[in-house]
Amino acid sequence: MEQLLVLGTRKKVSSEAVAGTRAALGRVLAEVLDGAGTLARQGGEAKVSPAHLLAAIAADDDLAASLAAWSLTERQAAPSSVTPHTNTQEETPAATAHRSLADELAELVGQVTKQVYSDGSIGLGPRSQDTCVDLANSLAAQLGGASAHIADRVKSDVISADDVRTALLVLLQDELGQLTVRAFTTAAASADKR
Repeated sequence: MEQLLVLGTRKKVSSEAVAGTRAALGRVLAEVLDGAGTLARQGGEAKVSPAHLLAAIAADDDLAASLAAWSLTERQAAPSSVTPHTNTQEETPAATAHRSLADELAELVGQVTKQVYSDGSIGLGPRSQDTCVDLANSLAAQLGGASAHIADRVKSDVISADDVRTALLVLLQDELGQLTVRAFTTAAASADKR
């Protein structure tokens, strides 16, 4: 997650901010997946499609307001731009970091999916997995940009947990924002104790 939080800056990121960001992204993904799973079940389907993800976001006022900058319709036809890279040719450092981030986001989506669909009665289709990775990538990039801007305003070379928490409050709406900040704060506090 650190790669996204420092995107376009030379700032360092506190370990608390990284741990909290992972938890915050997981919380938002859980909300989207829960709604999409409900819609798929109502339709008698065993796999969540990108259309279910879009409908779940549109049906929830907090998600719709918070994720308005992200457009699923563009991503339904194409694989994710952050799909893990498998080519063995030499990569530039930026490409290696991008691949590492894609792998980390795919792992996060997998973990959240297992938690939300723990009974095994429903799962994600392959395009839905890519769509969720892309959603997490987009949200994390927005969060990173806002956090870096806040750190700049306080003239800090380090993105702190407080910077990310403030950015979350700005980017996410109402109950979704409160629940996500709570998940962020718990994870950041746990990282601080290590």
